[in-house]
Amino acid sequence: MRRIALVSLLLAAFSAPDPSEQASEPQVLQIKQTFDPNTIKVAPGAAVEFMNMDDVNHNLKVVAPDGSVTDLGLDKPGETTKIGFPASGSYTVICGIHPRMKMKVAAQ
Repeated sequence: MRRIALVSLLLAAFSAPDPSEQASEPQVLQIKQTFDPNTIKVAPGAAVEFMNMDDVNHNLKVVAPDGSVTDLGLDKPGETTKIGFPASGSYTVICGIHPRMKMKVAAQ
């Protein structure tokens, strides 16, 4: 009986996630002039990190569920930009320089 209890304790200790290993925010890569992934779900109020892995500038713009557009300016190669999604709804993130770069963010 003690052996089973000890094994159970050990399994619980090793299976518990370490908070330091969890990503603080979801990440989206800007790579090959695309967003990867091109759709993502987050909780309302969450932030997403956008990492420019290309060798060109991007211009991140966020279209909110009400249709308003926020222009975040240039995102240079190697830069990371954090974008918050404050309310529930479907957001579109686009690049003002490369029109084919589009993605959806569902804040639910």
